[in-house]
Amino acid sequence: AVPINFTRDGREAEDLWSLRKGLIPRVGGQRPISTSMVLEDVAVQETLLAPFTADLQRLMMDHHYDAKIFGHALDGNLHVLLSQSFQTSAQRERFRRMMDDFCSLVVDKYDGSLKAEHGTGRNVAPYVEMEWGTSAYKVMKELKNIIDPDHLLNPGVILNNNPLAHVSDLKPMPEADGLVDQCIECGFCERNCPSRELTLTPRQRIVAYREIKRLGESLRTELDPVLRNHNSVRLRDFENDFEYQADHSCAADGMCSLRCPVNINTGELIKKLRAGQRTAKHQRTAAWIGDHFGTATWLMSVGLRTVGTFGRTFGEGFASAATNFISRAIGYRLPVWNRHVPQVLPRSLLRSLVDKNHTSQPDLEVDKKKKVVYFVCCSNRVLGGKPGEDPLVQKAVSVIDKAGYSVVFPRNLDQLCCGMPFSSNGFPEVSSKKHHELMDALSEASNNGEYPVLLDMSPCVLQLLTKASSDQKKNWNIMEPIGFIQKHVLDNLSIDQGKLVSSIAVHAPCSTKRLSKMEPFQVGLPLEEQ
Repeated sequence: AVPINFTRDGREAEDLWSLRKGLIPRVGGQRPISTSMVLEDVAVQETLLAPFTADLQRLMMDHHYDAKIFGHALDGNLHVLLSQSFQTSAQRERFRRMMDDFCSLVVDKYDGSLKAEHGTGRNVAPYVEMEWGTSAYKVMKELKNIIDPDHLLNPGVILNNNPLAHVSDLKPMPEADGLVDQCIECGFCERNCPSRELTLTPRQRIVAYREIKRLGESLRTELDPVLRNHNSVRLRDFENDFEYQADHSCAADGMCSLRCPVNINTGELIKKLRAGQRTAKHQRTAAWIGDHFGTATWLMSVGLRTVGTFGRTFGEGFASAATNFISRAIGYRLPVWNRHVPQVLPRSLLRSLVDKNHTSQPDLEVDKKKKVVYFVCCSNRVLGGKPGEDPLVQKAVSVIDKAGYSVVFPRNLDQLCCGMPFSSNGFPEVSSKKHHELMDALSEASNNGEYPVLLDMSPCVLQLLTKASSDQKKNWNIMEPIGFIQKHVLDNLSIDQGKLVSSIAVHAPCSTKRLSKMEPFQVGLPLEEQ
C-alpha cells in the first residue's frame, strides 16, 4: 500500500492533476508504432470487482493482449486499455474474438455494464442487444427511427445492425515520423495552439500528415488503377492544403508539448519538414546570412527606415494601399505598412552604449557580483520602438545601471544570433553554428558563466537553454527580463510609489510560458505584489 499525501502547493497540485488527466495518453504513447489504442470502460457490482479483475486479466492473457487495467474501485468501474493493429484480417479476427469473450464475461457472468463513464461507441455497438436484451433493443431502435428517421445523428455509433461494425471501415494509424508516432490524437494539445482558430491544431496536423504518408505508401502498393488514381488526386489535394494549413501557419513554438502528456512537440515535426523542403540555393542563402549577420540586420534596418520614410511622406492611406498592392503581387511576401510599424534603432545609439561598457572579458578587479552580461537580441538591435520613446536597449541599460550592475556586452554583438530564426525556418545546420558562436561569446563575457547573462527576448533564452550543454544548464545563470528583474533588480531599486500606475497589461509570450516549466530556469510570472 502507498500512503496518501495531500498537498496545498499549487504547482504540486497541477502536476498531480496533469498526471491523472494524462494517464491514458501516457499509456497509449507506449504502444507499438502503427497500432491503435483501444479503451473500454465497464462496470460490475463493487463486491464482484476483485474476481472480475482476475478473470479479466486471464482473458486478456488468453488472447495475448498486454492490457493495462485501472479504474475507480468505489464504483466497480474499470478501464481496459490495449493496443491493436487492424492492418490484416487475422489481426481483426483476433480482436473480434477477444471482444466477444470480453463482453460475454461482463454481461453473462457478472451481469455488468459494458459502459460506465463513457458513451457506447462503435466498438460496443454490436453488443448492445446482448447487454439489454432483444425487447429493450427493439424499443431503442423504434425510438431512434421516430426521432431520427434518416439516421443523421451519430449513424451506427450506438445502434448498428452490422455485427462486425467494430472491425469494419477502421481508421488506419500509419507510421509517420518518430517525432509524433506516439500521438493517440487525444487533443490535449489543442487549447495551447496559437493557430487553433485560424487553421489546424497540432492534433489535426499530425492526422493530416499521417494521411499523407498513408496515401504516399498506397501509391507504391495499390494494384487497383482506379483506387490508385483516386489516392493520387487525394494526396495532391492534401499536400497542397498542408502547405498553408499545417506548415506556413504553424508558429513552431512548442506550446503544444506543454499540454501533451507524452511531450510531443508538433512544431519540431514542422521544422523538420521545412528543412526537407530547402534547396541548395536556400541553404547557400541562409549560410550567407549566418556568416554576414550584421550586414543582414543592417539591410533590415535600411528597409524599415525606407518604408517608414515612405509612409510619413505619402501618408498612411496611400502607403498602406501601395504596400498591400505590391505584397499581393509578389505572393504576400512583403508586410503591409501601417502606422504602428516601429522606428528603427539608431545604430549609433547601440554603438555608443557598447563603447561605454566592456566588450570583452571583464576586469577581474571590479566586484564580480555587480556585473551582468547583456545580449541584445537581433530584433531589438533593429527595432527602436515607438517614436518619442527611448528604445528598449537604452531602458534596459539604464535600469541595470540603477540596480548597481555594470553591463558587459559580448564581443561582435552585431554578428551574434541565438539561431532561432534559422531553426524555425528549416536551417538546422546554420542554427547550430550561430548557437555555438553565441555561447562562445557569452562564455568569454561571463567568465564561463560566473556572471548572470541577460537576454532581452524570451524566445532567444528558450533557444539557448534548449540547445545548451548539461554543464551550461547547471552552472550558468541565463535569464530573460522577467526573471532577471525579480532576482537581481527589484531588491536593489528604490521605487517611487507615487509614480506607479494602478495596473498594467502583461503579455506572457509562448516562450516565457515554456520557460516557466523548465528546471532550474523557472521564470516567475506573477508580478502583482511588486
